[in-house]
Amino acid sequence: MSVIIAATALFVIVSPFINAYINKVNWSPKTKSLVAWAVAIVIATAYVLLTGGIANISQLFIAAPAIYGYSQAVYTFFVKNIATKFEAITTAGAIVVTASDEAGKVDITSDATIKATGDNVTVEPPVQVTAEPVQIIPEADVKG
Repeated sequence: MSVIIAATALFVIVSPFINAYINKVNWSPKTKSLVAWAVAIVIATAYVLLTGGIANISQLFIAAPAIYGYSQAVYTFFVKNIATKFEAITTAGAIVVTASDEAGKVDITSDATIKATGDNVTVEPPVQVTAEPVQIIPEADVKG
């Protein structure tokens, strides 16, 4: 039984990366939430089946929200930045713009910059992004 609980905990910790692999950067938050729920339901179903089978469907109604909540907590408090980068890597041509640790600057992460350097490109506004999402034209000095 403890092995099953440990495996479930591992899947809960890994689930934000499973979600990031499935999700695409340009998907709406609602769609991404549905993906997170689907992954939580799959993990909950496996947990319930491995701990004695589904005697009552209410077991899934308890396990799925718990697993969803735990996986969202792991995402929010521990792996949000890493999972966002992973999502950008797995979405061809994606660009993610986030606030930088340095005031007045933004981090631009794309699948190309992560694969090439393993890190963000930090620029000061204004930044112009062309229609082609893989080409970034900064109007200020670029650090990275």
